[in-house]
Amino acid sequence: MVFQNLKVRKSLLWSVKILVFLLILYIFIIQLTKISYDNITDLTIQNFWYIIFAILLVPINLGLEFLKWFYTVKSIDPNIHTSRVTQSLLAGISTGFVTPNRLGNFIGRMLYFKGRKGALLILGTLYGNLAQFIASLIFGTIGFLLIGSVVFDIDKESYFSFVAMIIGGIAVVLFVLYPLIPIERLNWFKRYLNVLAKFRVKAKKIALSLLILSLVRYLVFVLQFCLLLIAFGASYSHELIYGIYLHYLIVTLTPTLIFGKLVVRETIGLLVLGSFVLNPTVIIVASLFLWLINLGIPALTGLYFLLRVKYAKHD
Repeated sequence: MVFQNLKVRKSLLWSVKILVFLLILYIFIIQLTKISYDNITDLTIQNFWYIIFAILLVPINLGLEFLKWFYTVKSIDPNIHTSRVTQSLLAGISTGFVTPNRLGNFIGRMLYFKGRKGALLILGTLYGNLAQFIASLIFGTIGFLLIGSVVFDIDKESYFSFVAMIIGGIAVVLFVLYPLIPIERLNWFKRYLNVLAKFRVKAKKIALSLLILSLVRYLVFVLQFCLLLIAFGASYSHELIYGIYLHYLIVTLTPTLIFGKLVVRETIGLLVLGSFVLNPTVIIVASLFLWLINLGIPALTGLYFLLRVKYAKHD
């Protein structure tokens, strides 16, 4: 029976690997085909060094995400090797790549951790995702307050602000109060009590670090997007920065089951940034290039670690 269960687990693991592999290749090809030959020939690169600078910020972007995951893992397993943390992070990028809002990043990460540690790290991953979500809400709200009236009419603006406040309020309450709630006293939560109560103790130690790193990481990819827009011909303005804030907020809040938010991201970019960037091709190309360097290439890299990982033993 043990060997039979082991075979089933290995078969399931390989099924997941093959599915993710095919989905990543599909999404990668679809995204690249969005840029037509005419789009490229119509563009003129105004400042090539801005593109180089945006690319150089990729390791910083990934490094900040690594620190978030590193602190989370270390709080649960102080003896974990850094290479395992790195490999699980990249594998998580691949599985997150094919799930809505990249929430499935815990799937690839958990292939490197099983048993009690795996359960705790699932919560840790979701908690880190929540911190990044709150960063988008904070800056997105600033952008909305400053230029929302330029992008939306009154009815849409009122509706969007209401939805954003509700979702934002819930997210902040969950992130801030979770480490403080005495879960061990909630008898009706007994089934999940052990894991939730244990992670609550860990969350107290890493909450502030996760939030600060998420805020800094958010500013890094905002800077990257701004640099690429200017490199391809957009004019810098404070409104452009606020527009990027608002763009990411709407992308984050937009519900979708489409892998990687295909089309959605570019459509929202045209809607929001179209008020500040005259050439729509600039928005599409900059958005896709940002996707390529921040997510596409790292996801392909993470695919290597996803395919080579073996089913971890329980601990």
